[in-house]
Amino acid sequence: MVARSSQNLVVSPDLWAVVSLPEHERLLAAAGLGDDVRALGGGSFVVSEPDLQRLPGGTQVSVERWRRIAVRTALGRIEAIAAACSALAEVGVPALVFAHAKGFDLFVPQEKIGRALAALRQARLERFAPQL
Repeated sequence: MVARSSQNLVVSPDLWAVVSLPEHERLLAAAGLGDDVRALGGGSFVVSEPDLQRLPGGTQVSVERWRRIAVRTALGRIEAIAAACSALAEVGVPALVFAHAKGFDLFVPQEKIGRALAALRQARLERFAPQL
């Protein structure tokens, strides 16, 4: 089940992992992982844990059990990313951030998801929501 909040936060039900792949472009294409992969650079990626089984041999998993929080904001609202990162830093929650056209995704450790959601709700990110 996907948890939703009234403040444009959507928590993915899947766990995610940071992996490093040798010859990353060729192997990712061969693995057929599609849109659920986020590139970190240097051959490292964030992939959903169900996709870990589909990765080729030689894949190194460096960080496991992260959750994705999708935040919907208006395009170009860097203030929303800054507010979210500041709120998470204040409560000691590390995060990976990926911006996209509909907002941004935050990846946070599974064991800190409750603390992260509470901090993000307090940050009132809804003020950056797209005007419909």
